[in-house]
Amino acid sequence: MKLFKITGNTSKLELRLEHPIHLDGQYSIGLVGFYSDNFISNVPKDYKNVYGFSSVDGKISEFYNINKGNYSLEEIKSLFMISLKDFKKKYDKFDENDFELTNKGPFILIKSPVKIFLTSIICDLLGFKDGNIEPNILIEGIKLPKIRAFDVIEIHCNLVEPSLENHYDYSHLHKESEILYSFYPNVEFGSKISVRPYEIDYIPIKNLDKIQTIFISIQDNEGNLINNEKVKNIVYLRLIKQNI
Repeated sequence: MKLFKITGNTSKLELRLEHPIHLDGQYSIGLVGFYSDNFISNVPKDYKNVYGFSSVDGKISEFYNINKGNYSLEEIKSLFMISLKDFKKKYDKFDENDFELTNKGPFILIKSPVKIFLTSIICDLLGFKDGNIEPNILIEGIKLPKIRAFDVIEIHCNLVEPSLENHYDYSHLHKESEILYSFYPNVEFGSKISVRPYEIDYIPIKNLDKIQTIFISIQDNEGNLINNEKVKNIVYLRLIKQNI
């Protein structure tokens, strides 16, 4: 039995062993613990001119920025309302209180007293395909919103036998991925992520005769590295020999 501790401040971690561990049989490895902080943003960076408003006659248009952060639907609505009040100073023939942004089921509804332009980052957050929102019409999104920054966090390890998953682009093919463990951290933004499995799920090691380097990647369920900057990620792994 061998315990490994791997740390780093990015979603890609690495442990290089000065002396390799030689494997003289069949081995498995499991996640003993994962510790980090939840600063995972649904807006991963600052964006300029991501949404805007246009007057009925089209003569006045204003565009607004959004800063990196983790936004709830109510916070996005507040941003729109603040911008509408700013826009009204230049074009005051509407009531900004007529603006609606609600979640009435799986999809989001939006209605505005003036025309809205949304770029792709806001469309993805709210689940809209078309970023041109005509005034005084209640519009329903056609996709599930991505207000949550992720649905699942996956810990991937280069040592384990690959898992099989369906292929989104080619339904007749499957994909392979080196998933060691998956979970959803049910903690608030800015809170500590602390994962210690009650029962360790040991995953078989690939057909290897030695371990020299261990690579860990922290991904979402779509295979993207988790954007969780300037935090300390700590991973504990345990290697065991299987009894045959």
